[in-house]
Amino acid sequence: METLAHRVTSFFVKYGGATEEDRDIYEYGIMLALSTAINIFITVGVGIIASIPLQLIIYIIPFILLRSAIGGYHAETFLGCVAASSFFVVAVVILVRCIADSTALILTFIFSIISVGIIVLLAPVIGSNKKNDFEYIRKLKRRSITFAIVGVIIEMAFFSMNKGDFAFCISIGMLSASVTLLPSLFMQHD
Repeated sequence: METLAHRVTSFFVKYGGATEEDRDIYEYGIMLALSTAINIFITVGVGIIASIPLQLIIYIIPFILLRSAIGGYHAETFLGCVAASSFFVVAVVILVRCIADSTALILTFIFSIISVGIIVLLAPVIGSNKKNDFEYIRKLKRRSITFAIVGVIIEMAFFSMNKGDFAFCISIGMLSASVTLLPSLFMQHD
C-alpha cells in the first residue's frame, strides 16, 4: 500500500503539479483514499454475501463522515485498519441479522445517545499529521456535533417512513465511529 502511494505521488510530483516538499501529505492522502476505498469495497462485499448490502452502505456513510470530522484511533498498519474495519462490519451484520425490530428501536435510541455523548465530550481527536490550532479544532468540533445531530434527524426520518432497520444501521455507524475516540482517554498527550 505504501509503495503504491509512493508511486502515485511520484507520478503527481513529476507530471501533475504536486511538490516534493508536500510529498508526505500527498502520500498520506493517497493511502487514506485507498484504505477508505478498500474498506468500502469489503463492506459492500460482505453486505452482498449477507444479503444486506443497502444496510451496510447506510452503516458506512455516517461512519466515514463522522470519522472525517471526529478523528479517533487509527491502526498503525493497513492490515490493522482492514482487520478493525472488518470486525465492525461483521458486528453490524450480526446485529442487523439477529436483533428484533422492537429491540432495534430501543438500541437505536441508546446507541444514538451514547454516540452523541462521546462526540460532544471527546471530539475531535487530532492526529499527529493534522494541524492542531484552536480554530481548526473548534471547526472540527462544530462539524462533529453537526454530523451527529444530522444523523439522529435522519434516523427519525427513517423511523417515520417505517425503515427502522436503516435507522438502526445509522446508529451503529455513529456508535462505531464514536467508540474510536475512546482510546484517546488512555493515550498520553504532549
